[in-house]
Amino acid sequence: MMNYTNKLFIGLLLVIFLGALSNLYGQTGDPEATFARYKSLYPDEQAIYLVLKQHMNISMANDSLMITTSHYEEMLHLGENSKPYAQGKIYSSSFIRVSQLDAKTLVPAKKKYEVEQVKEFKESFDKDSNIFYDDVKYINFLFPAIQPGARTQLLYTEKVTDPHFLGQYRPATFIPVIESEFVVTIDDGIDINFYTFHGFEDIYSREEKSIGGKRIFRFSGKNIPKIKFETNSPSLSYDEPHLIPVIRSFTSSGNDKVKVLSSLQDLYSWYRGFIHDLKKDDPSIKGILDSIVNPEDTELEKVRKVFYWVQDNIKYIAFEQGMRGLIPHPGSYVLNNRYGDCKDMSSIIISMLHQLGIDAKFVWIGSRDLPYKYSQLPSPMVDNHMIAAYQHGKDWVFLDATGQYIPFGYPTSMIQGKEALVAVEEDHYELVTVPVQTPSESIMSDSYTYSIENGMVKGEGKLQLTGHARVFNAYKMIKSNKTSVDNYVNRLLSRGSNKFFVDNYQIAHLDNRDEPIALDYQFRVEDYYRTTGSQIFFNMNMDKGMAGSTIKPDRVHSLENEYQYVNSSEAIFNIPEGYAVSFVPQDSGIDTDIFSYKITYTQEANRIVQKRDYQIKYLQLHPQQFPVWNEAIKHYSESMRQVVILSKKETE
Repeated sequence: MMNYTNKLFIGLLLVIFLGALSNLYGQTGDPEATFARYKSLYPDEQAIYLVLKQHMNISMANDSLMITTSHYEEMLHLGENSKPYAQGKIYSSSFIRVSQLDAKTLVPAKKKYEVEQVKEFKESFDKDSNIFYDDVKYINFLFPAIQPGARTQLLYTEKVTDPHFLGQYRPATFIPVIESEFVVTIDDGIDINFYTFHGFEDIYSREEKSIGGKRIFRFSGKNIPKIKFETNSPSLSYDEPHLIPVIRSFTSSGNDKVKVLSSLQDLYSWYRGFIHDLKKDDPSIKGILDSIVNPEDTELEKVRKVFYWVQDNIKYIAFEQGMRGLIPHPGSYVLNNRYGDCKDMSSIIISMLHQLGIDAKFVWIGSRDLPYKYSQLPSPMVDNHMIAAYQHGKDWVFLDATGQYIPFGYPTSMIQGKEALVAVEEDHYELVTVPVQTPSESIMSDSYTYSIENGMVKGEGKLQLTGHARVFNAYKMIKSNKTSVDNYVNRLLSRGSNKFFVDNYQIAHLDNRDEPIALDYQFRVEDYYRTTGSQIFFNMNMDKGMAGSTIKPDRVHSLENEYQYVNSSEAIFNIPEGYAVSFVPQDSGIDTDIFSYKITYTQEANRIVQKRDYQIKYLQLHPQQFPVWNEAIKHYSESMRQVVILSKKETE
């Protein structure tokens, strides 16, 4: 049991924490003066945080760790449109238990505040459409009487049930923060490390001291600017200053050192316990394998067939409930139910391959939403996903069956470039970086022939999609509703103007992941070209993709791209009878590390052939690269405006 002195100290710390807030929480200062001061400092803001504070206490109890975090938030409403900030939401789960929740609004009334308490707190489960079941809950509430000058105050406590999940401190928000503080108090004998990211230590001061068998770490900052929201940005974890505390170890009452996350080996050993004995043979799996593979198949072909069978026959359903969010089901369980989450789909792949005598491995990995590497941060904060892997010669083949239409041999786009933790042996892991697919591995290739007559352009073509271009478009093309497919094909092929119409199309190889999707189509475009006197002005760049896509000079965050790719086209323009070519644009092109293009024109008898391709060569485009990008796009856009000029032949 926790000794009396320890209990008393923890109680004293809580009193100190709450006491330090007493001058703020329920404060009766001058509302008019407070509002006037901050309104003058932040005239364009709807609201600001006056205070964001957290106090985490980690202490020993019966040779285990007791972890609680007290939160205090105070917001000042400045604008007439601040009501969206009245909505409160607190998360809880099997790993985080919320208690001592109190929320109120201080309503300005001349020279004092009147307190209106939040009386109703509604608890609901997370309804993330991507997750079938999740034990994460929301505690929802609404601050009353929101108006300019009102102050909302929130106080609550979290109990962390597993020392591997301390979370993180992210003080920056989408509104300015006047005062921010994160305090961590630990017993002597507990070893903790603080990992900081993106300049956290530059804007937050750090203090450390020891009092009565306790160590206290205090991180504090003032006048923290708001985060700017920008579309198509990577997750805020890539830019936002934040801190992740990690418990390395603690000393038990018997003076034994108990490791938690002192190294990556500790994390792997913990994870390894979740997959123990999951490769056991099972007769039901063997029966399925007999119908999938042939004795004469090569090992690689067997892996391919198993992977495709799981994609086609096991429905992906995300399921997260406490430790169930970490522990896969046995392969036989997944086979019988015909559904599972990422861990289960990995488990069934590995079980099937194991019974074929093929040594596949479990792999923990983070999606690209997470910027962390295992080699830098030994913590479950690094990952949120599990896949299988098979080593073919010296190369690893990553098997992520959650990507329903991903071809064999391709990683899903969300794990490209990520560091993977591969479970090689009981006490041995390997860190492997998932390759980033090159632009040439994901191609949208279009070839079409067209003619003009009476203001109308008519033609036919073939579009082929490979790699990730195939995958992302397959999700849109495989629909039960024909109307939705028709609409998508029209958007995919659209070119020239809003008067573009697809008259007919056929899709081939949609269900064959090893073949490019082939889309044959017939189209027409009304009112596209211009006739002046005896001349026709025709822009062969009917597909204006990427033209004009420069980045605004005030953008601060990186741009994220799902995958690198090539967009290629060959357009054959049949010269109308009675006309001759007066002008053909010059060839043009540019090549940079992030974008390149090439456009060529060739006149062949009664037709002009234009070949154009551009390459997108980044997954993240960083602000320092924006000038290079903008210059290249301006060059490309200018080339895309060039027109062919046809002149009517003189009659003899």
